[in-house]
Amino acid sequence: MMKSRLLTWIIGAVALVLVIGLVARSFYFAPVAKLRDKLDSWNAGKAQMEASLADADTVRDRLRAFAETGLGKSTEVAEHRLRTLLGQLCDQSGLAEYVIATREPVAVADPAAKARPVEFNKAMRQEADFVEIEASISGVGPYASAVQALALLERQPWLHRVKDFSIQASSADRKQYEFRASVSTILLPDLATVDTGEQATVEPVPGETLDRLIAWNPFVVVREPTPEVKPQVASLPPEPPSPPYGDWHISGVMHSSQGDVEVIVNNTRTGQSRTLSRGATLLGLTLTGVKGDRVSFTEGESGYEVALGESLADRVRLIE
Repeated sequence: MMKSRLLTWIIGAVALVLVIGLVARSFYFAPVAKLRDKLDSWNAGKAQMEASLADADTVRDRLRAFAETGLGKSTEVAEHRLRTLLGQLCDQSGLAEYVIATREPVAVADPAAKARPVEFNKAMRQEADFVEIEASISGVGPYASAVQALALLERQPWLHRVKDFSIQASSADRKQYEFRASVSTILLPDLATVDTGEQATVEPVPGETLDRLIAWNPFVVVREPTPEVKPQVASLPPEPPSPPYGDWHISGVMHSSQGDVEVIVNNTRTGQSRTLSRGATLLGLTLTGVKGDRVSFTEGESGYEVALGESLADRVRLIE
Protein backbone atom coordinates (compact mmCIF):
# COMPACT_ATOMS: atom_id res chain seq x y z
CA MET A 1 0.00 0.00 0.00
CA MET A 2 2.84 2.34 0.89
CA LYS A 3 4.74 1.45 -2.29
CA SER A 4 1.71 2.16 -4.44
CA ARG A 5 1.17 5.51 -2.82
CA LEU A 6 4.88 6.42 -3.23
CA LEU A 7 4.81 5.47 -6.91
CA THR A 8 1.77 7.67 -7.39
CA TRP A 9 3.58 10.61 -5.79
CA ILE A 10 6.64 10.12 -8.00
CA ILE A 11 4.59 9.97 -11.21
CA GLY A 12 2.68 13.09 -10.18
CA ALA A 13 5.89 14.95 -9.45
CA VAL A 14 7.38 14.03 -12.84
CA ALA A 15 4.17 15.08 -14.59
CA LEU A 16 4.21 18.37 -12.72
CA VAL A 17 7.79 19.06 -13.78
CA LEU A 18 6.93 18.33 -17.42
CA VAL A 19 3.92 20.63 -17.28
CA ILE A 20 5.99 23.40 -15.72
CA GLY A 21 8.68 22.90 -18.42
CA LEU A 22 6.16 23.10 -21.21
CA VAL A 23 4.61 26.23 -19.74
CA ALA A 24 8.01 27.86 -19.28
CA ARG A 25 9.03 26.93 -22.84
CA SER A 26 5.85 28.40 -24.28
CA PHE A 27 5.64 31.56 -22.21
CA TYR A 28 9.27 32.37 -21.43
CA PHE A 29 12.06 30.59 -23.24
CA ALA A 30 10.62 30.81 -26.79
CA PRO A 31 9.79 34.56 -26.58
CA VAL A 32 13.17 35.25 -25.01
CA ALA A 33 14.94 33.39 -27.86
CA LYS A 34 13.03 35.41 -30.44
CA LEU A 35 13.88 38.65 -28.69
CA ARG A 36 17.54 37.67 -28.58
CA ASP A 37 17.54 36.90 -32.32
CA LYS A 38 15.90 40.23 -33.02
CA LEU A 39 18.41 42.02 -30.81
CA ASP A 40 21.30 40.32 -32.60
CA SER A 41 19.83 41.42 -35.95
CA TRP A 42 19.51 45.00 -34.74
CA ASN A 43 23.08 44.98 -33.46
CA ALA A 44 24.31 43.69 -36.81
CA GLY A 45 22.33 46.38 -38.65
CA LYS A 46 23.66 48.99 -36.29
CA ALA A 47 27.24 47.89 -36.97
CA GLN A 48 26.63 47.96 -40.71
CA MET A 49 25.08 51.41 -40.51
CA GLU A 50 27.97 52.72 -38.41
CA ALA A 51 30.45 51.31 -40.95
CA SER A 52 28.59 52.94 -43.85
CA LEU A 53 28.58 56.27 -42.00
CA ALA A 54 32.34 56.16 -41.44
CA ASP A 55 32.93 58.13 -44.66
CA ALA A 56 29.89 60.34 -44.21
CA ASP A 57 32.00 63.50 -44.31
CA THR A 58 33.59 62.48 -47.62
CA VAL A 59 30.22 61.66 -49.14
CA ARG A 60 28.78 64.93 -47.88
CA ASP A 61 31.68 66.91 -49.43
CA ARG A 62 31.24 65.13 -52.76
CA LEU A 63 27.52 65.87 -52.74
CA ARG A 64 28.18 69.57 -52.06
CA ALA A 65 30.71 69.66 -54.92
CA PHE A 66 28.21 67.99 -57.23
CA ALA A 67 25.48 70.43 -56.16
CA GLU A 68 27.75 73.30 -57.25
CA THR A 69 27.70 72.00 -60.84
CA GLY A 70 23.99 72.80 -60.96
CA LEU A 71 22.52 76.00 -62.35
CA GLY A 72 20.73 77.39 -59.31
CA LYS A 73 18.87 76.74 -56.10
CA SER A 74 15.40 77.14 -57.60
CA THR A 75 14.04 75.43 -60.69
CA GLU A 76 12.96 78.77 -62.22
CA VAL A 77 16.47 80.22 -62.09
CA ALA A 78 18.08 76.95 -63.24
CA GLU A 79 15.69 76.59 -66.18
CA HIS A 80 16.37 80.17 -67.33
CA ARG A 81 20.15 79.69 -67.14
CA LEU A 82 19.91 76.37 -68.96
CA ARG A 83 18.14 77.97 -71.95
CA THR A 84 20.58 80.89 -71.98
CA LEU A 85 23.69 78.70 -71.88
CA LEU A 86 22.37 76.34 -74.55
CA GLY A 87 21.71 79.36 -76.81
CA GLN A 88 25.31 80.51 -76.32
CA LEU A 89 26.50 76.99 -77.07
CA CYS A 90 24.59 76.93 -80.38
CA ASP A 91 26.04 80.32 -81.33
CA GLN A 92 29.58 79.19 -80.59
CA SER A 93 29.17 76.01 -82.64
CA GLY A 94 27.76 77.88 -85.64
CA LEU A 95 24.31 76.28 -85.68
CA ALA A 96 21.55 78.34 -87.31
CA GLU A 97 17.80 78.31 -86.91
CA TYR A 98 18.22 76.57 -83.57
CA VAL A 99 15.31 75.89 -81.24
CA ILE A 100 15.69 75.23 -77.50
CA ALA A 101 12.81 73.88 -75.42
CA THR A 102 12.76 72.86 -71.75
CA ARG A 103 10.34 70.47 -70.09
CA GLU A 104 8.65 70.64 -66.73
CA PRO A 105 11.16 69.92 -63.92
CA VAL A 106 10.76 66.43 -62.44
CA ALA A 107 11.45 65.60 -58.79
CA VAL A 108 13.22 62.25 -58.51
CA ALA A 109 13.11 60.23 -55.28
CA ASP A 110 15.88 58.03 -53.96
CA PRO A 111 15.69 54.73 -55.90
CA ALA A 112 16.42 52.86 -52.66
CA ALA A 113 13.14 54.14 -51.24
CA LYS A 114 11.18 52.03 -53.72
CA ALA A 115 12.37 48.92 -51.90
CA ARG A 116 10.73 50.32 -48.70
CA PRO A 117 13.64 49.49 -46.36
CA VAL A 118 12.93 49.73 -42.65
CA GLU A 119 15.58 52.43 -42.33
CA PHE A 120 13.42 54.75 -44.49
CA ASN A 121 10.44 56.27 -42.75
CA LYS A 122 7.42 57.56 -44.65
CA ALA A 123 8.77 61.12 -44.88
CA MET A 124 12.11 59.89 -46.25
CA ARG A 125 10.37 57.76 -48.86
CA GLN A 126 8.34 60.73 -50.09
CA GLU A 127 11.24 63.21 -50.08
CA ALA A 128 12.76 64.11 -53.50
CA ASP A 129 16.46 63.31 -53.86
CA PHE A 130 17.07 65.75 -56.73
CA VAL A 131 15.28 67.67 -59.48
CA GLU A 132 15.94 67.00 -63.17
CA ILE A 133 15.35 69.59 -65.91
CA GLU A 134 15.38 68.23 -69.45
CA ALA A 135 15.91 70.31 -72.60
CA SER A 136 15.88 69.60 -76.33
CA ILE A 137 17.97 71.31 -79.01
CA SER A 138 17.59 71.40 -82.78
CA GLY A 139 19.43 73.41 -85.41
CA VAL A 140 21.04 73.28 -88.85
CA GLY A 141 24.54 73.96 -90.08
CA PRO A 142 27.58 72.43 -91.75
CA TYR A 143 28.94 69.13 -90.48
CA ALA A 144 31.65 70.89 -88.47
CA SER A 145 29.00 72.89 -86.56
CA ALA A 146 26.98 69.77 -85.72
CA VAL A 147 30.05 67.95 -84.41
CA GLN A 148 31.18 71.00 -82.45
CA ALA A 149 27.74 71.34 -80.87
CA LEU A 150 27.85 67.70 -79.71
CA ALA A 151 31.41 68.06 -78.39
CA LEU A 152 30.41 71.19 -76.45
CA LEU A 153 27.41 69.43 -74.90
CA GLU A 154 29.65 66.62 -73.67
CA ARG A 155 32.13 69.15 -72.29
CA GLN A 156 29.87 71.19 -69.99
CA PRO A 157 29.91 70.34 -66.25
CA TRP A 158 26.42 71.83 -65.80
CA LEU A 159 24.97 69.24 -68.18
CA HIS A 160 24.76 65.97 -66.30
CA ARG A 161 23.43 63.80 -69.12
CA VAL A 162 23.31 63.82 -72.92
CA LYS A 163 20.39 61.44 -73.35
CA ASP A 164 20.43 61.17 -77.14
CA PHE A 165 21.52 63.01 -80.27
CA SER A 166 21.27 62.74 -84.05
CA ILE A 167 23.06 64.25 -87.06
CA GLN A 168 21.37 63.94 -90.45
CA ALA A 169 22.20 65.42 -93.83
CA SER A 170 19.53 67.96 -94.77
CA SER A 171 20.73 68.91 -98.27
CA ALA A 172 21.36 66.86 -101.37
CA ASP A 173 24.98 68.05 -101.61
CA ARG A 174 25.53 67.03 -97.95
CA LYS A 175 26.81 70.45 -96.99
CA GLN A 176 24.02 71.18 -94.47
CA TYR A 177 23.05 68.94 -91.55
CA GLU A 178 20.25 68.85 -89.01
CA PHE A 179 21.40 68.44 -85.41
CA ARG A 180 19.14 67.29 -82.57
CA ALA A 181 19.96 66.46 -78.96
CA SER A 182 18.24 65.86 -75.64
CA VAL A 183 20.11 66.86 -72.46
CA SER A 184 19.36 67.33 -68.76
CA THR A 185 20.74 69.14 -65.74
CA ILE A 186 20.27 68.19 -62.08
CA LEU A 187 19.51 70.36 -59.05
CA LEU A 188 20.06 69.49 -55.40
CA PRO A 189 17.95 72.23 -53.76
CA ASP A 190 18.88 71.25 -50.20
CA LEU A 191 22.63 71.56 -50.90
CA ALA A 192 22.69 74.34 -53.53
CA THR A 193 23.31 77.95 -52.50
CA VAL A 194 22.14 81.26 -53.91
CA ASP A 195 25.46 81.51 -55.78
CA THR A 196 25.17 78.08 -57.40
CA GLY A 197 25.33 78.34 -61.21
CA GLU A 198 25.85 82.10 -61.24
CA GLN A 199 29.32 81.80 -62.85
CA ALA A 200 28.43 78.99 -65.26
CA THR A 201 29.77 79.48 -68.80
CA VAL A 202 30.16 77.47 -72.00
CA GLU A 203 33.54 75.76 -71.72
CA PRO A 204 35.33 75.41 -75.09
CA VAL A 205 36.56 72.14 -76.57
CA PRO A 206 40.34 71.79 -77.13
CA GLY A 207 41.19 72.60 -80.74
CA GLU A 208 43.12 69.40 -81.45
CA THR A 209 40.23 67.27 -80.19
CA LEU A 210 37.72 69.18 -82.31
CA ASP A 211 39.91 69.01 -85.43
CA ARG A 212 40.24 65.24 -85.03
CA LEU A 213 36.47 64.84 -84.75
CA ILE A 214 35.68 67.02 -87.75
CA ALA A 215 38.36 65.49 -89.98
CA TRP A 216 36.25 62.43 -90.76
CA ASN A 217 32.74 62.90 -92.14
CA PRO A 218 30.92 59.54 -92.38
CA PHE A 219 28.21 61.12 -94.57
CA VAL A 220 30.63 61.89 -97.42
CA VAL A 221 32.26 59.12 -99.39
CA VAL A 222 35.75 60.10 -100.43
CA ARG A 223 36.44 58.48 -103.75
CA GLU A 224 39.92 57.26 -104.45
CA PRO A 225 41.56 59.16 -107.34
CA THR A 226 41.50 57.23 -110.58
CA PRO A 227 45.03 56.07 -111.25
CA GLU A 228 46.55 57.47 -114.44
CA VAL A 229 46.74 54.83 -117.11
CA LYS A 230 49.99 55.21 -118.99
CA PRO A 231 49.96 54.03 -122.62
CA GLN A 232 51.92 50.87 -123.01
CA VAL A 233 54.72 51.08 -125.52
CA ALA A 234 55.06 47.95 -127.54
CA SER A 235 58.44 46.52 -126.72
CA LEU A 236 60.40 44.64 -129.30
CA PRO A 237 61.48 41.16 -128.39
CA PRO A 238 65.06 41.06 -127.23
CA GLU A 239 67.57 40.14 -129.87
CA PRO A 240 68.89 36.64 -129.49
CA PRO A 241 72.45 36.54 -128.18
CA SER A 242 75.13 36.24 -130.81
CA PRO A 243 76.73 32.80 -131.15
CA PRO A 244 80.04 32.57 -129.28
CA TYR A 245 82.17 32.54 -132.43
CA GLY A 246 85.10 34.01 -130.54
CA ASP A 247 85.33 30.98 -128.24
CA TRP A 248 86.05 28.50 -131.04
CA HIS A 249 89.50 28.49 -132.64
CA ILE A 250 90.90 26.47 -135.60
CA SER A 251 93.64 24.46 -133.93
CA GLY A 252 94.51 21.90 -136.62
CA VAL A 253 93.83 20.31 -139.98
CA MET A 254 94.14 16.61 -140.86
CA HIS A 255 94.22 15.05 -144.37
CA SER A 256 93.54 11.32 -144.99
CA SER A 257 95.02 9.13 -147.70
CA GLN A 258 91.63 8.91 -149.32
CA GLY A 259 91.62 12.67 -149.73
CA ASP A 260 89.26 13.42 -146.89
CA VAL A 261 89.96 16.35 -144.64
CA GLU A 262 89.15 16.98 -140.94
CA VAL A 263 89.39 20.21 -139.00
CA ILE A 264 90.04 20.32 -135.24
CA VAL A 265 88.42 23.19 -133.32
CA ASN A 266 88.86 24.03 -129.61
CA ASN A 267 86.71 26.13 -127.26
CA THR A 268 89.14 28.30 -125.35
CA ARG A 269 86.54 29.15 -122.66
CA THR A 270 85.28 25.65 -121.83
CA GLY A 271 88.21 23.55 -123.08
CA GLN A 272 85.91 21.53 -125.34
CA SER A 273 87.39 20.06 -128.54
CA ARG A 274 85.62 18.91 -131.69
CA THR A 275 86.68 17.33 -134.97
CA LEU A 276 84.74 18.52 -137.99
CA SER A 277 84.60 16.66 -141.27
CA ARG A 278 83.42 18.13 -144.55
CA GLY A 279 79.64 18.94 -144.22
CA ALA A 280 79.70 19.21 -140.39
CA THR A 281 78.12 22.32 -138.83
CA LEU A 282 79.22 24.45 -135.87
CA LEU A 283 77.28 27.52 -134.76
CA GLY A 284 75.47 27.65 -138.10
CA LEU A 285 78.72 27.43 -140.14
CA THR A 286 79.10 24.39 -142.41
CA LEU A 287 82.60 23.11 -143.21
CA THR A 288 83.15 22.90 -147.00
CA GLY A 289 86.88 22.37 -147.38
CA VAL A 290 90.48 23.29 -146.66
CA LYS A 291 92.95 25.15 -148.88
CA GLY A 292 96.39 25.19 -147.37
CA ASP A 293 96.11 26.85 -143.97
CA ARG A 294 92.67 28.31 -144.59
CA VAL A 295 89.40 26.57 -143.80
CA SER A 296 86.24 27.29 -145.78
CA PHE A 297 82.73 27.54 -144.30
CA THR A 298 79.33 28.47 -145.68
CA GLU A 299 76.36 30.11 -143.91
CA GLY A 300 73.31 30.15 -146.10
CA GLU A 301 74.37 31.68 -149.42
CA SER A 302 77.52 33.26 -148.01
CA GLY A 303 80.99 31.77 -147.87
CA TYR A 304 83.74 32.40 -145.32
CA GLU A 305 87.39 31.54 -144.72
CA VAL A 306 89.17 31.19 -141.41
CA ALA A 307 92.93 30.99 -141.10
CA LEU A 308 94.53 28.28 -138.97
CA GLY A 309 94.90 29.49 -135.38
CA GLU A 310 92.17 32.13 -135.67
CA SER A 311 88.65 32.03 -134.16
CA LEU A 312 85.41 31.72 -136.04
CA ALA A 313 84.78 35.36 -135.19
CA ASP A 314 87.77 36.26 -137.39
CA ARG A 315 86.25 34.67 -140.47
CA VAL A 316 86.47 36.63 -143.69
CA ARG A 317 83.57 36.77 -146.10
CA LEU A 318 84.37 35.63 -149.61
CA ILE A 319 83.51 37.92 -152.49
CA GLU A 320 81.34 36.11 -154.96
